[in-house]
Amino acid sequence: MCEWAYEVVDHYEFERELVIIAFNYLDRFFSQLAKMNNSGTQKRVKIDKHIFQLSCATCLYLSMKLHMPRDHKYRCEIYSESPIKFFADLSRGSFSVKKFQKMELWLLQELRWQVHPVTSTTFISLLMSYLSLRTVVNQNSVEFSEEAVLGLIHSHAHFFSELVVVDYSISNFYHASEIALACILAAMHTNEVANTGIGEILLRRIFLTNVRKVKILSNEELERIKDIQCQIYQLSQHLFCENLSDTRNDTSSPVSSSAW
Repeated sequence: MCEWAYEVVDHYEFERELVIIAFNYLDRFFSQLAKMNNSGTQKRVKIDKHIFQLSCATCLYLSMKLHMPRDHKYRCEIYSESPIKFFADLSRGSFSVKKFQKMELWLLQELRWQVHPVTSTTFISLLMSYLSLRTVVNQNSVEFSEEAVLGLIHSHAHFFSELVVVDYSISNFYHASEIALACILAAMHTNEVANTGIGEILLRRIFLTNVRKVKILSNEELERIKDIQCQIYQLSQHLFCENLSDTRNDTSSPVSSSAW
């Protein structure tokens, strides 16, 4: 469902952060249901495949409804009737408008109407301001563009933040700020950044020194950030292997029935 959500936002050229927000809703929703089921004080809620798909689609609908720019070129198409009708049609008859409406209300109640989360991408944009290369002397005496290097790190960090959404063990058990730090540090480790001629160690030292000026990082936090980095590398390798072995020519639209 996470891959389907990314296909939808890519198809309609939305910001990919909408998926991150949607799965923040989803993780919190299921965490709340798990607490209810474990408490023993209320009737257990059984989550089957049907409910899972509906809740995923509704979370994406809610994210788009609240966070999609008003001037987006596809907004008129989506809102020509109603956004909920758009998603009902997107499901190719799997879910009715009424089911979406009921699920939306259930989600909002369990989320306690807290629908403006601070995501890892928000922190990435903030933390990148603490990485300045103006005083850096290139170790290999190769000229480099500060804007290009920072752009590379920023884009790779965003990619990693999108990647961790698929792993519940990361997105639900670590703070968004920790995930953002790990994504930026992992981005510094990529070949593209290494090819700029600036050493990873130097980049890390500059970045962490500046971050520590505004926040003291405990040893426990640093270990948690290292753990996230390790999981990011594993996810990246898994994704690379999947893409390498996938020889299918899949050109289906996310609005097709194959997505469900």
